[in-house]
Amino acid sequence: TSYDILLSLQGKEIFNTLLNLSEKIQVNIAQSGSKKEDPELDAMIAAGARVYWIDVAKLLGQGIIHSKLWIADSKHAYLGSANMDWRSLTEVKELGVLYTNCSIIASDLEKVHETYRIVSTGIPPTVWPTTVWTKYNLTNPMVINLNGIKSTLYFSSSPPEFNPPGRTCDLEAILNTIRKAKKFIYLSVMNYSPEIVSYHSEKKNKFWPVIDNALRSAAIDRGLEVRLLISMWPHTPKTMRSYLSSLKAVDGIGRGHIRVRYFIVPSFTREQKLIPYARVNHNKYMVTDNTGYIGKYYTI
Repeated sequence: TSYDILLSLQGKEIFNTLLNLSEKIQVNIAQSGSKKEDPELDAMIAAGARVYWIDVAKLLGQGIIHSKLWIADSKHAYLGSANMDWRSLTEVKELGVLYTNCSIIASDLEKVHETYRIVSTGIPPTVWPTTVWTKYNLTNPMVINLNGIKSTLYFSSSPPEFNPPGRTCDLEAILNTIRKAKKFIYLSVMNYSPEIVSYHSEKKNKFWPVIDNALRSAAIDRGLEVRLLISMWPHTPKTMRSYLSSLKAVDGIGRGHIRVRYFIVPSFTREQKLIPYARVNHNKYMVTDNTGYIGKYYTI
């Protein structure tokens, strides 16, 4: 179609670059789901790339690998919200961090990628090889210079079953970021739904207010300003506005405030309107007066 030609040029350029590199260097790809035919991945494999399929639903009952990370030459890395999809470059608003010439960061993210390769071979091991253990976590972050500023940093991951010794769980990292904020909490996600979402039609979603309660407590008990920037698009859950209305009702209780704004990415052309699952704010991040958190969840 026309939008494929006009709007996917950047994605095609990256794909062709990876395809060419696969013939010269080792390219490893961790892919969520069960093994299946995929034209792009099949072309990469034919060129020499290795693809590891991680079927989380088969291993744990439900779930997917939702990480988006790149590591190059054990010294450069990207971590963010962008799917490996041409729409992430032109039609979806994303946020990520690029680390260059920092082997301590790249090597720790390599351990995350290696855990995916391990679980792709079967059930997560009861004893993880020491090569994927990490010493950097919530209680012992790495100390580095980011653009000349002394900073502490660590990488969390989930689900817990996929975490070797030393790796902080995502939920623990999120709650710690909220709890140690002193003045404000600003966050942006695609969907805000305090539920365990089931993707099986025969199962119902389950109420899960852990993060929702932490935000309410921050406003009511500690008097913080909480701002939420939430995406609004055709696939927004019907229950989301009700949950956010409940959260906004807390505004003004005590000294704290909770404010909610909706982020709409408009379609300006007919071609943009035709693109499925596009024109949306897809990033996931949280900023407080003392911490920045960049995640991969599309919902809270």
